[in-house]
Amino acid sequence: MYCSQCGQQTEDSAIFCKNCGTRIAAEQKDVAIQTDKELAVMDHLPYHTILEFLQNAKSIEVQKFSIQQIISSIDTEIARLNYKKKIEKQETGCLFATAPLILFVAAIIGAIMAFFKGCGDIWHDNKYSHNIDYGRNYFSGFGDTVQTMLIVGAIIAGILLIIDFIKKSGAKAAYDEACKKEEAAYNYRQFCISQLRQQRTECLAHLQSLDDTLSNLYSLNIISEPYRSIVPIITICEYFEIGKCNSLKGRDGAYVLYDYEAMQKKIISKLDDIINRLDELIDLQRSMCQAIRESNALTMRIMDQNRELLSTGRDIAANTESAAYFSKCAQEYSRISAYVAAFG
Repeated sequence: MYCSQCGQQTEDSAIFCKNCGTRIAAEQKDVAIQTDKELAVMDHLPYHTILEFLQNAKSIEVQKFSIQQIISSIDTEIARLNYKKKIEKQETGCLFATAPLILFVAAIIGAIMAFFKGCGDIWHDNKYSHNIDYGRNYFSGFGDTVQTMLIVGAIIAGILLIIDFIKKSGAKAAYDEACKKEEAAYNYRQFCISQLRQQRTECLAHLQSLDDTLSNLYSLNIISEPYRSIVPIITICEYFEIGKCNSLKGRDGAYVLYDYEAMQKKIISKLDDIINRLDELIDLQRSMCQAIRESNALTMRIMDQNRELLSTGRDIAANTESAAYFSKCAQEYSRISAYVAAFG
């Protein structure tokens, strides 16, 4: 019989599943025994019947997987198309606000020009107080100059206003055109999304039909429940097609062969992990060896420095002894010299 939790085959007298530890109830045992009897009957079906069943299951499983991939691609495409681009308005700057400033600056420039012109005329004619009408002429010329500059400033301001109007009109036209293009592109994307959603609905309906067909096919209990998926079905069907086995159960059956190969794949995967780890360990060992070499080289340099220090210390000690000896000799020589001088 088979465990209802993990689907692993267990002994009829077992109380707990050896794979997952689930307790096997008495009614479950009865059902399992009946199921095993049905499977035993089904396992004695002719070879071509089992092969036809596997080929049909394989075809449906492959179609189901392909439709699932199509639905996933449709969902990705819908997510990619479902957006609306925001069009930023182009800032052109406002020249209208500078028109009064231009007029004011023009008036100031005109006044300054008129003032210096009048001062130059007064200085040139040397008529400070003798000609009374000059002041009137001066103020008349002052007004004319200011008026002229105001006219020039008004012309410049008008030109700037026309340029500003043209720029704003062009920017608005470009913005409206970009908005129209984006709206058309958005509507087209929404149309594409609606078509994709319709295709997705059709795919879901087809997928449900395949699920129902596959459930009815598996309800014949020709193949055990743990092997009712695309990978085991394709693999076992290949066994039957190339003649690796001609039965489902038994020592030479498809179940044992599939489990053995699945275990081999797991072992190979673990071995690949171990090999990768070994490569990492080798790299680590190389790094450690390099560090040890550097440490040994540093130790040797320190030992050489210690030897040099010891040699220097011995030289210093020898020099100290020689200095003491020569000092003693000098003292003896001084004592003898003093003695000879005393008796000489």
